[in-house]
Amino acid sequence: MEIDGELMVLARHKRFLVWLVLSLVAWWPALRVLVHTAIADENYSYTLLVLGVTVILLCLERWPRPAESKPSLPGLLAVLAVLAAFARWNFRSPVRGGDLRLTLSIFFWIAFVVLAFLEIYGWQAFTRLNFPFLFSLLAVPLPTRVIEAVVVALQWGSAEATYLLLRLFRIPVVRDGMVFSFSNVDIEVAQECSSIRSSTILFVTTLVIAQMFLRSKRNKLLVALISLPVSVLKNGIRIFTLSVLAEYVSTGWLDTPLHRQGGFIFLSLGLVIMLAVIWLFSRAESRQTRIPRLEAESPGEDCGKPTINR
Repeated sequence: MEIDGELMVLARHKRFLVWLVLSLVAWWPALRVLVHTAIADENYSYTLLVLGVTVILLCLERWPRPAESKPSLPGLLAVLAVLAAFARWNFRSPVRGGDLRLTLSIFFWIAFVVLAFLEIYGWQAFTRLNFPFLFSLLAVPLPTRVIEAVVVALQWGSAEATYLLLRLFRIPVVRDGMVFSFSNVDIEVAQECSSIRSSTILFVTTLVIAQMFLRSKRNKLLVALISLPVSVLKNGIRIFTLSVLAEYVSTGWLDTPLHRQGGFIFLSLGLVIMLAVIWLFSRAESRQTRIPRLEAESPGEDCGKPTINR
């Protein structure tokens, strides 16, 4: 009987794998465009990062046993009909990177995989693995207009952070929008200075580390929100550093690898800041769990009256 149960579990695992493979076939045109766009445009590189991290998280998790409900023929036919409909929708007209159609297509693909998991493993199993599946929604590529708005917001935020640092260190500068004029050089904060790729890497990494080391959902949300201004701050520190070096050392610093390829250095700085923030939240959670335990032990304790031995 135990062997038969294991064989049934293995059969349900295989069934989920079959649905996953069929979904890859049905959504192949959209997935191919997604991969090509992520490789060609750094503004969309976060999508492959999220999908890769999702696969790693699912592989590291201990998968629960599938639900004991038997699959019904109408349910299987309905799933096949959905696959056929989306396959026709994906293959019928071309999908372009940055298009709203690509956004909807990838969203429906992730939704189909989640629904297939729910049908085979049940809601209780989903609650155990809900973070990887919900995290995978970040792989949905945003439309071009939304990406452009995010880039402009990061650009202006980086310029504001740079100006605050210059004022803090009392460095003479004249600002005209995105242009900072010093005595020896003019620095323009271009859209490339928004560092959207490193900002998304910082945000995604913060989410994963917070999920691993924090228990409170509120604290996880707060840490994720804190990573947004930290992303802007690290960009401001990068522009501030290059501006000071170009002004007081040599303008040749603007042609060095620190300018062109030094983003990982300031990304590391942002990661260090977020690790410190997560550590502080983790310590606060540990203290909160200790205090009720100590309070529960103190009431009702009778130390007794001192006795005198005669």
